[in-house]
Amino acid sequence: GVGDVLLPMITPKAERGNNTLLGNMIAPLKDKFSTDAVMNNQNVSDFYDLKDELTTKAKASNATDEDKLMYKYINSVNAELSELYKQKREIQNGKLSNEAKYSQAREIQEQIVDLMKSGMSAYTDINIDGEYATVGDRYFKQNEEGEWEKLSDEQATKYTVTNAAG
Repeated sequence: GVGDVLLPMITPKAERGNNTLLGNMIAPLKDKFSTDAVMNNQNVSDFYDLKDELTTKAKASNATDEDKLMYKYINSVNAELSELYKQKREIQNGKLSNEAKYSQAREIQEQIVDLMKSGMSAYTDINIDGEYATVGDRYFKQNEEGEWEKLSDEQATKYTVTNAAG
């Protein structure tokens, strides 16, 4: 019990956001009785559970194009999340004050949570048009082997303009 109180007081932590003695003393108690919806979010767990589920479906022998597209979409969201987590780690390992680390890490975490939420709400929004498909706000095209590949932003813009022009 004593370790639960003393260790957090002497351990610097970017998520705490308060570098005063009183702030460090109160932080462990505050952490026990409150939650920060941004820094401790259920969406993280839900997103990775969904990713695992979609991976299993997409790798199955009876996987549909929809299953494969949902998997590709969630993986593209995951790639963006990896970049955000990398930025967050760089901030936390940097030489900023704890207050600055907390503020910047929180901004990145808000982006992470927003991206996860939008990804989980859009992954079933699938529209297949021949060899092209959209899932949420992302574009995909079937290659020669019949596999779906995500289009770059430039390729997606060309497809959108060409499609609109007929």
